[in-house]
Amino acid sequence: MAENCCANGSAGQSFDSPQDSKALLNRVARIKGQIGGVERMLNQDAYCIDLVHQIRSVTRALEGLAVKVMERHLETCVREAIRSEDPYEEHEKIEEFIQTVKKFLK
Repeated sequence: MAENCCANGSAGQSFDSPQDSKALLNRVARIKGQIGGVERMLNQDAYCIDLVHQIRSVTRALEGLAVKVMERHLETCVREAIRSEDPYEEHEKIEEFIQTVKKFLK
C-alpha cells in the first residue's frame, strides 16, 4: 500500500489542515446520507426515474470528493516530490497522478 504522503506534508502547507480533513469527512457524511436515501427509495418502491436521479447525485458527489482528494494529492504529495529534487521521486509521483486521472476519466 502507498504511504500516506498527504498526512505527512511539510510544515506550512495549509491544504492538509484539520479543517480540510474535516471538510472531506463532511462530504463523506453527506454521501452516506444520499446512499441511505437510495436505500429508502428502494425499500419504498420509489419511481425508477427518481431513483436513477438520486443514484446520479451520489455518483456526482463521489466524483466531487475524488477531485478534492486529487487536489490534495497535488498540493501535498506531488508538490513535495517536485521540491525534493529527486528526479526519480518526481517522475514517479507525476506518472502516478497521470495514470489516476486517466482512470478517473474513463
